Amino acid sequence: MKKYVLNPKEELLLECKPNTMSQARKNNRAIIIGTLFLIVLCAFFLYVMKSIPSFYPLLVLIGLIAAAGGIYYVSALIQGARGSELTYRITNIRVLEVDAENNVRKEVYLNDIRKVTLEKVSGKLYDVVINPKEETNPTKLRRHFSSRPLYTADTMILEAVDGEKVKELLGK
Repeated sequence: MKKYVLNPKEELLLECKPNTMSQARKNNRAIIIGTLFLIVLCAFFLYVMKSIPSFYPLLVLIGLIAAAGGIYYVSALIQGARGSELTYRITNIRVLEVDAENNVRKEVYLNDIRKVTLEKVSGKLYDVVINPKEETNPTKLRRHFSSRPLYTADTMILEAVDGEKVKELLGK
């Protein structure tokens, strides 16, 4: 991989890091909703168990599943709080994705940008998708289980950044 070096004719317009805490919350919304539902169900079975004691094993099973869901959600939030080692840099010539060792992982020149779309994460944060092109390979699509579209390697995604500012700088 090549190292990031600001060329003499380049001017750094924006440097931003992804907000990993919001990404973790977005990715685990279904888990927290399911866990809250199971907690309400546990409360119901606890109420019913006062008159019918045979519900005790079901109460314990649902309580264990709810506890496991809560632990998974909290661990995902802790991982999100650690932060990301990626940095996105936008210059007047190119858009770069740079890791902690200052290696360029991905770059797109501004002249090559045809389309920029925004996907809402939460609040003011967006995933900025540069040159979106969805994957058409059937084997890759079979293994993809997310509701988000699967993009090709040509697509650059700036995850959980201030999308309006980035889109304004890119001018698309």
